[in-house]
Amino acid sequence: MNDTYEYKIIGKKPLLGEKSLAQKFADKTGSTVYAYCSRSEYSDTLNTADELDFMSYYEAGGGKKLERNNKSYKYLLDKKNRTKVDIKRYDELQKVEKKRYTVDNGKFDPQGARYPVRGGDTPVGVPNDMKTYQKK
Repeated sequence: MNDTYEYKIIGKKPLLGEKSLAQKFADKTGSTVYAYCSRSEYSDTLNTADELDFMSYYEAGGGKKLERNNKSYKYLLDKKNRTKVDIKRYDELQKVEKKRYTVDNGKFDPQGARYPVRGGDTPVGVPNDMKTYQKK
């Protein structure tokens, strides 16, 4: 693991992986722990941005307000342009969506995340790949 990162505002800072919660957990339990140095990014765990864009344009073609911006799906604004593949994709995404419900203004999927959590972009300069921590 790289032992320093360049933080654009503060300057060079040590990563201190040996003092991380992940390392403490590995030391305490003897387990192998996989964790990110950066903040975890959960935004794509239920749907990808592309899926959300697709659904927004598909629904806007049916009269709903367009809520996203992705010109590659502009053709969906006219229902006549929908292909069998588009219709099948939308129907499959709707089946998944209908199983979810709202809890504290957030979507909850009883089946869990569809896509993995990934390393985020903050703090700036911190590596966002997954690291492995083992008992020392």
